[in-house]
Amino acid sequence: MKWSIVLLSALLVLAAACSPAGSRGFEAGQVDMSPGERLDDVQSGSVLTFVEIVQDSRCPADAICVSSGFVQVRLLIEQGEITRDVVLTLGDMSTGDVNSVEVGGWTVTLVEVNPYPLASAPVDYADYSITLDLYAD
Repeated sequence: MKWSIVLLSALLVLAAACSPAGSRGFEAGQVDMSPGERLDDVQSGSVLTFVEIVQDSRCPADAICVSSGFVQVRLLIEQGEITRDVVLTLGDMSTGDVNSVEVGGWTVTLVEVNPYPLASAPVDYADYSITLDLYAD
């Protein structure tokens, strides 16, 4: 009996060590992600990774601007042998900009990027987080 508990404990520790750091499963609703964090959809074999903030030209909260600006986020989507690099835009969008993407039967939409910029306190790109809205197609 003791050996089976020890063996089960060892297997659980090994399974936890083998799972990727910063990885969660796809789940309907909103999800917050930090740079480098990933979502895994076991059913479709898809992996979505928040790579970086490409550009943040949003009008700082403590400034007066002519336009509201935009922020762009780079995501990496892996589906089997296929890897796609996708940039989602929030705010003033130009031709060709998108704010949602299809990933393995899910629609993923960029809904928020934090923190909101301040002219008086620049944000380090590593301190950003994004909020995505996920829903199954």
